[in-house]
Amino acid sequence: MADFVEGHGMPHSPELPYMLRGISEQHGAYDSDDTDSLIHSDAEDGDAERLYTPKSAAGLGTLGTPSSGTAAATVALMAASLNPLEDRKRNASDDSGSTPDPEAVKRGSRGSVGRVWHIHVVPDEYFDARHCDKTTRELKPRRPLPQIRSSQFFDRVVRRGDQWIYEGEPINGWPALRQLEVVRVNGKVRKMLSMAVFIKRFWDAERKEDRTKKPFFPPKLRYVRVTLRAPLWSGVGWTPDSRGFFFWSVLQDGSTTEQPKLHVYHGEDMIRAVKADAFTSHLGDVSPRDCQAVRVHVLAHRYAKPRESPTDLVTYHAALFIEWDHGRHGTIFELAWWNGLGGYGGKSNWYHDRNKPITALYAGIPDCMKAPFVSRFSELRALDVPMRNKEELQSYLAQYTGHSERFLSPEIFLSGDVALSHRSQLDIMRCLLNYSARSPDYHQESRNCQTFAADFFGYLTGKRVVEPYHQVCRILYKPRRHYFMYGPEL
Repeated sequence: MADFVEGHGMPHSPELPYMLRGISEQHGAYDSDDTDSLIHSDAEDGDAERLYTPKSAAGLGTLGTPSSGTAAATVALMAASLNPLEDRKRNASDDSGSTPDPEAVKRGSRGSVGRVWHIHVVPDEYFDARHCDKTTRELKPRRPLPQIRSSQFFDRVVRRGDQWIYEGEPINGWPALRQLEVVRVNGKVRKMLSMAVFIKRFWDAERKEDRTKKPFFPPKLRYVRVTLRAPLWSGVGWTPDSRGFFFWSVLQDGSTTEQPKLHVYHGEDMIRAVKADAFTSHLGDVSPRDCQAVRVHVLAHRYAKPRESPTDLVTYHAALFIEWDHGRHGTIFELAWWNGLGGYGGKSNWYHDRNKPITALYAGIPDCMKAPFVSRFSELRALDVPMRNKEELQSYLAQYTGHSERFLSPEIFLSGDVALSHRSQLDIMRCLLNYSARSPDYHQESRNCQTFAADFFGYLTGKRVVEPYHQVCRILYKPRRHYFMYGPEL
């Protein structure tokens, strides 16, 4: 039966701010019909993996303490948490455009394959005021699902060995999205008579007849969805020679409380910098070998917004705060979505300059970390902050508490002395690199900021029984303190 190209207009959500990946309901609203139909394509195509189905995300936090009036929501969330099979199915996909390699999911790999991205390619003449600049008519940069014009993309795809590689400029202004292998090209079409919509695979690197044929933009389509694969090393680090999705934002000379100067070290590079005496900070000659962790606190908060939904009322983020023996700054530690800061303009709640157009953190983040954030993978963060102790941390939380601010119901609910024998900043770097490498996934119910906070606090203090902040996260919680002690090869 003959097919013809989908001719209906493409519905879109309201315009998103620059580099905004969306929080809470905004996140799932972006191009909910047009984009999701293509991400569903592999499930609808008969010979495809069922791994690319998007899921909505409640936000950057995880489930937390419910307040009055949220019992029904809590029961529903607990029921969902009790089904690990459904959790695995949901987390085998991602709404950001990045998914794991299908073979990695089958093998249960810990990120030992290249990350996969999805993008929208549109015709050269494409214009939509919600996705293009009204004056220049250029595509808006740094979209959650990256977009690029057909000639800009396909004209820069070249054959390298048995692969077709995109070698053009960073896609949609995302510095990390370059030098990617083209895996497949899908488009949405309709049946001539039944008018049923389905996804047609126009080019596939796995099809023998396509391997020698250059990927192309099908005529008359309004857009196609292209699947891209990053090199093998991208499954274990942001760069090929620096394993580990853990970074440390370090205060530099000239920092002030209101305007910090930051340098970001990531992966094994931070260890090498310390050993080569190339690690710089505002502490001058004080080496990370000599800085000792003395106290640790665990805090939790909801994210501030003018009006909270039932889900927002039970969504909490947990983080840790470490005090150092030098007493000149403290450090926030948290687990969150992969590329959560590089993909969100470096807008961290833990710095005063969060609302500036270009934050000090974003200026310090290397280009390899600037890509759309991904909710099924995680990263670990260490953020040096001006607060030096618990009292100053409480003052900071109070300053930014309110529905129009950053935090709601902040609470420091655990505190203790660091009991480790080896507790220098260098020791902390190594144990967190181990933890990140051994478990790079993110699961809202069982592998999240609260479970990490419980693991890390128990590891640092030697407390035998430490649980996540809320009972929902405790249901599937299994302590993984040994992840801090052993390398990923074990």
